[in-house]
Amino acid sequence: MSGDFHYKVLDVRHSSRYKAMRSAVYFPIFGDGWIRKWGVGGTAVRLTGLWRKRVLELRNAGWHPFESRIDRQYARNCPPFGVIATTTARACGRAMVCPLCYARRYVLKSFLHLEEVLFGGTHPLAKPREDLRLVEFVARQRVCLNERSAWEPGAIFRDWCPWVNGYIYLHRRREVDILKPQYGVVLHRIFVDENHGHGWLARSGLLLVHRQTPASWVEEVLAHAIPEFRISCTRHKGTPTKRLLREATGRAFAYPVSMLRADPAYTVAVLRGFHRTHMLATYGPQLKCAFEKEDQMGRRTRPFVPEEPEVPPDVREALGVVEDIKYTVEKVDEHVREEREDFFGSVVKKAKAIGATIEKTNRVTAGQREALDNMLEGVRKWVHDDEEDD
Repeated sequence: MSGDFHYKVLDVRHSSRYKAMRSAVYFPIFGDGWIRKWGVGGTAVRLTGLWRKRVLELRNAGWHPFESRIDRQYARNCPPFGVIATTTARACGRAMVCPLCYARRYVLKSFLHLEEVLFGGTHPLAKPREDLRLVEFVARQRVCLNERSAWEPGAIFRDWCPWVNGYIYLHRRREVDILKPQYGVVLHRIFVDENHGHGWLARSGLLLVHRQTPASWVEEVLAHAIPEFRISCTRHKGTPTKRLLREATGRAFAYPVSMLRADPAYTVAVLRGFHRTHMLATYGPQLKCAFEKEDQMGRRTRPFVPEEPEVPPDVREALGVVEDIKYTVEKVDEHVREEREDFFGSVVKKAKAIGATIEKTNRVTAGQREALDNMLEGVRKWVHDDEEDD
């Protein structure tokens, strides 16, 4: 792959699934009126340009998936969704940060799951089931570090991400277990604010409950299920239509814009901390059957799924020091960095190499940790010296 593809939009796809994807991604990024300003095709090309810029920012911040030129170019050529273009390419698959793949993996998958349940397929004239009602909820919780940790990329990766990961894992089925919907989709999204010392965990979803379930009871149960969140809940009246489903999908699963606009160093820390986390969960009887099988004795069992290796605390701390080194180098005065370019470049390169080895082996030696601590102490002196000179 030699360079950037030029995507020229030939036609626009108008089915409900693509409208849901555009609602979830285009509106949070470009705001109201995007279709009047640029149209669907122009907005698709504009979003591709923003993503290409973000790829370079993440690469410069040290995100390892983009260190390879080939992988970086594949990501830059991630194709737009919901249009027919002159050129096609492979999707990059970085759904947590790439708005194009976010729409494909999270928004499209959620919409298709509920569309299949309500309408039995994708036919535009299919009649919906009349025994189900749609519940839409969005909940947000501010998550801060403890007072002893500064809000910096290393601390985010080392302390903040593990706490949020644990919360997602322990409470993944909370709404489903308490409300008992027949079907549902729940998505977790991460918002990072590099300026105010905290991040946000958003928990949103669409649930299908029986039509006789009262709205007041649904709101009360969800507020009790996730009391620490600021929650907005709506139990829609009447039989769900495809228009209602796509609009609710766009609101509930809106793209987290901070992943595209926040400081790249903070974004990289979040991406590293959540790269093994399953952010989307779908529920329903047919999905439960798909994950089970009968053994020869007729018992219902789950297939074996290998577990991801747990990251030890000392490994997480060491990788956090690597992030601190890169972040501290960026804080050094620009003129000093230019004069000592070889020194700072060598420090960052060695820190990255040690971090890659630690991450690959999932263990850290005393020598590696000592080397990282010495490098961090050395670059911090340059920051202090600059402050004293001022």
